[in-house]
Amino acid sequence: LPKPGSLRVVWDEHCSFCRTWVEAFRFLDWFGVLKLEGSSDAGPEILTSDGTRQLGGFRAIREILSVLPVTLYFEPWLRIWPLPWLGDKVYKYVASRRHCKV
Repeated sequence: LPKPGSLRVVWDEHCSFCRTWVEAFRFLDWFGVLKLEGSSDAGPEILTSDGTRQLGGFRAIREILSVLPVTLYFEPWLRIWPLPWLGDKVYKYVASRRHCKV
């Protein structure tokens, strides 16, 4: 299990869709692994590459699910084709219809 606060998640706190997901992630983050930061609080370092992996979209959701105790066993199924392809399509469809800053 990763250390508390070891997975940094930057999200748009002005987006109601994002807020709903973050509330669910907070509820499921029993061991405090996620470091959830609103995009306005995250600072400019989110734009630089410092050797850490920066993921977005469906891949980021899979990464979050891989560290939460309730979902970590479910996450590997999301890597089986065609789920990654379908997940990307659904994520892009939803993202194109919401109004967010990030």
